[in-house]
Amino acid sequence: MKKIMIAIVMIITMLISSLAILNITSIESLVFPYILTLIVVGVYTFKSIKFFSPSFFFVLFFVMLFFVQPILKYAFDLPLLQFDISTHKTYGLITINGFITFLLGHHIVQNNSKNEIRNMLGEFSDRRHSKIIFILTAIITLVISLALLKVGPTNILKLGRVDLKLSRGISYLLLTYSTHLVSFLIFLIFISKKKVRRFNIFIWVIFFIIVEILYFLLFRTRSHMVQHFMSAVVAIFYRYCYTDEKVFILPSSRKRNKKSSMLIIMIILAITVITMRFLRGSFEPGMSISDFNFNFRLFLTLSVQSGDLGYAGVVMELIELFPNSFDFLNGQSYYRFLFIGIPRFIWPNKPLNTQRIIGSILQPGSITQTIPPGIVGDTYINFGIYGWILMLLFGLFFGYLSRNINKFTIAIWSVGTVWIFHMVRGGFTNPLIIFIIQFVMVKSLFNYLIHGKVIYLSYRKRINSSSFKMNYSGENNE
Repeated sequence: MKKIMIAIVMIITMLISSLAILNITSIESLVFPYILTLIVVGVYTFKSIKFFSPSFFFVLFFVMLFFVQPILKYAFDLPLLQFDISTHKTYGLITINGFITFLLGHHIVQNNSKNEIRNMLGEFSDRRHSKIIFILTAIITLVISLALLKVGPTNILKLGRVDLKLSRGISYLLLTYSTHLVSFLIFLIFISKKKVRRFNIFIWVIFFIIVEILYFLLFRTRSHMVQHFMSAVVAIFYRYCYTDEKVFILPSSRKRNKKSSMLIIMIILAITVITMRFLRGSFEPGMSISDFNFNFRLFLTLSVQSGDLGYAGVVMELIELFPNSFDFLNGQSYYRFLFIGIPRFIWPNKPLNTQRIIGSILQPGSITQTIPPGIVGDTYINFGIYGWILMLLFGLFFGYLSRNINKFTIAIWSVGTVWIFHMVRGGFTNPLIIFIIQFVMVKSLFNYLIHGKVIYLSYRKRINSSSFKMNYSGENNE
């Protein structure tokens, strides 16, 4: 009954917001449907979405990308989103309805049971754990060394972002995939069965700082740092929740405030990420690091206008272009996933990546520009004003992915922050491929850590609900 009532509240919120948007005549009044939606979403997230789960990050990124700009525009009359009121209304309808529809999908499949991990660090073989850590460290070191040799140690600071991408060759592909190995390595370090000592962590932190600096210089992107940092944060949080071993980073005196501590860390990370967006410009040809001036207020303003805290402008621009200037894609963004294994030299007319299509539309002079349409913008340019209904499927997917807490799902959650962000920002094929790769890698690692085999098949067995056991798929059976 409670589940039905929550669904009814969501549907009523959707109806009220839609009616308000359709009947509002002043652009400033559009703030009320957004505030109402945020209240409902906030209560539902607090009550029903597991902390640091994929659904948690989806909600966080959705609000960050699609709600911040409009609310600041309507509430404070900032010079943002200079579009016609009809565009603002269409944006409000597809964004708010899509968001609530996502939560409905999540609500349908969510698991309300209070499953508990008795000991997160159990069942792992110490010897195999240490062996995996050694192998991953060796592979990461080798791949980064090859990339440095390919680019040239002196060119890493001289070449621009595009030149670096073109000069890496096969090492670029290896380096791209190795970033997931770094995430797994970080996760395994922070959930190690051995007691976490300050000196050991200090050595590993130094190693990871060097790795992050090299990744940043080779890619000039912030995504890798975010993914690796969040791997550590999620691993530490759940290790602290589900083991008696003390982790020095979180003293026992702050046990009741562990979530608040993690949120503060995430805020610090957000400040760092926003700053790095402007810092990387100092490494472009003709620029110098000495020219960089730290002005976080300016960085934050620019990020809201057209950056990490504002993607509404891109979606509104697409609303004005489709279908007035361009035809709807009719599902191309999604069905092209079925053809990813077919090389373009075999099928020259293979459907283009949506981000490249949007890049050619919004930045026609650039041959390398890719612009994601935003997840709600993607549903719109494919299926029009009612494309937001597709968000139900995203809700079902993320709801299922966030159902249970066990060692396997925590590993998936800890390494998945970046692909979730890129999916919310409007990617589909690439984030889904990354998720599949990570899923297979984590499954293989867990098979080896527990059973000593990369491929291990077992049948599900019923076990007592008070115990914790994990089979090859890493699922919690109760």
